[in-house]
Amino acid sequence: MSGAAARPPTDRELRLQALKRRFLAEAAAEHAELDALLAAGLAPGSAPARRFRKVVHDLRGSGGSYGYPEISACAERLEELLRDGGELTGQLAALGQAIDRAGERSEPVDRAPPPPAAESRAGRSPGATPGEAGRGPIAAAGGP
Repeated sequence: MSGAAARPPTDRELRLQALKRRFLAEAAAEHAELDALLAAGLAPGSAPARRFRKVVHDLRGSGGSYGYPEISACAERLEELLRDGGELTGQLAALGQAIDRAGERSEPVDRAPPPPAAESRAGRSPGATPGEAGRGPIAAAGGP
């Protein structure tokens, strides 16, 4: 351990964390909806079948966008099974497990990468601006 205190998360990092949490909560609710739709039956062309397809498609696209490729992959497989008339129950369970695992791995932002290091004063003339760093006293004074 370096002994240096971790800097607090930036506003941007906190907003991203909140978005990811909201996505996972919505994904869990959508998974419950998919379970209910499947239990009720997905007759081809029916409103429940169309809704099932839309929710799965949305999870496929947004999972990776939020940094959860396993959710996207499970949803993609569900789309394929739905298209090909395959058995959906097992893959729907796999999607639920992927959502659960993502939620378990999702941790509060307590550490973030350090900000860019301040420009070194090495090689700078006294009074030189940061853009003049390393140019030496003659160049900083307007010489060759």
